[in-house]
Amino acid sequence: DGCVEAASILGFQIALSGLHLQKYQLDEEGQISPLDETRPLHFFAIKSMGFAILNGKLIFDPTHDEEEIVDGCCTMIITDEENPKLMKIMTSGTFLINDELISEMIRACQI
Repeated sequence: DGCVEAASILGFQIALSGLHLQKYQLDEEGQISPLDETRPLHFFAIKSMGFAILNGKLIFDPTHDEEEIVDGCCTMIITDEENPKLMKIMTSGTFLINDELISEMIRACQI
């Protein structure tokens, strides 16, 4: 059960990772015509994980039942690099996120 957003983001990236886009050219008359070439769609390598916060403590990859009773939930998306870059935190509910919680979330995403 777990975080739908995190699973959706990773599923979306996996589903589109094999996509190749058609290349086109613009001729001198302004007409667009397809080439016999494609190029892969490139994504940042990312990691995503859902968290719940209850009384200032993190719950990693909460179930639906846990999400119903916590102060709030968030999904973190970071780049998959040695020095990760935070891409987005989506939240629901009302709670405080401090540097310590963000560091803990980043460490969990890197596992």
